[in-house]
Amino acid sequence: MSYYQNESQTLTTSAEANLLKFKSLTNWINKEELERWHAIKAQYLKQQKLKGFGANQQMGAMLSQVELLAQGITGIHEELKKN
Repeated sequence: MSYYQNESQTLTTSAEANLLKFKSLTNWINKEELERWHAIKAQYLKQQKLKGFGANQQMGAMLSQVELLAQGITGIHEELKKN
């Protein structure tokens, strides 16, 4: 496995995502890699949502801002639940 880890350091994000997906499926993934894997999936989903607007840049920008606002509110909610 160390060979693949060394090779993955020089590969693109797509290759990194493939390696992390493989590790996730085989339960060889550690906590930091799992967090990175979730971040890659979240970014992919965000890009897919914005892709639907095509040339309408204003709508995509507005949706992106609303999504950031919703994430902020969710973060505040989770912190308040902790206390």
